[in-house]
Amino acid sequence: MGTRYISDSVFHQVAATIGGGSRDGAYVVSEQDLRAKTLTSLPAEKQAVIVEQYYGDPALRKDANYQRFIEQVRRARPLPESLVLEEAAFGPGAGQRNFFDDPTRTIDGAPGVVSIFRLEF
Repeated sequence: MGTRYISDSVFHQVAATIGGGSRDGAYVVSEQDLRAKTLTSLPAEKQAVIVEQYYGDPALRKDANYQRFIEQVRRARPLPESLVLEEAAFGPGAGQRNFFDDPTRTIDGAPGVVSIFRLEF
């Protein structure tokens, strides 16, 4: 998730506060959440709660959903520092294409642009 977890976290805590009067709602893991295909498809708080519950409650270590999520965590590798910084500046997946030589710009043939200011929620 790189640095996106910060805005993701703030967004879900604010939404929970507005919707339920407390930011604690951002930390509630539902059965629907446990059926998610990947752990990374869940908000940052729920990811943390799932990992915390798995290691805190031995009974959950036999649950297939928790096992699947923890296996995903174990297989994951941290992003190189250069990509973390690039993602923070330009957004996810920015390292996968060259902004200045973007072949998808067929209208005017001008080189691509790089955002100077980015606000993410």
